[in-house]
Amino acid sequence: SNERRQQQVQQFQHIFRITKMAMERVLEPPTIHLLATAACAALGVAAVEGYLLCQQQLDPQVASFVVRYSMEQLFPSVVWGTNDATLVATAMNLDPSTLLRDLSGKTPESASLLLKIQLLQSSRHFW
Repeated sequence: SNERRQQQVQQFQHIFRITKMAMERVLEPPTIHLLATAACAALGVAAVEGYLLCQQQLDPQVASFVVRYSMEQLFPSVVWGTNDATLVATAMNLDPSTLLRDLSGKTPESASLLLKIQLLQSSRHFW
């Protein structure tokens, strides 16, 4: 029993040392700088994406949508995902039909805009 307990303590100490070394590596300044740069790039691309989605010129409502939209895209970008703009607008208690542009792809303007947004979404996933 005492020997088993001693083995468990040694095993815990071993796991703790490995975890500590891993955390020290992750928290090194170059790693933190790389993560921060990637996050800023993804947020910036998503902000451009969010602005292109909006019908109106930049006003406080559009600005708040752009910020929220870009933040909602940060973690999905890690796994090649995108949160739908309509969902983000609705969660903010905004009317998607008055805030967002037509993205049906049925007109040349809509199709062109949709292609630009899809390009931005794809590029966001690389960061």
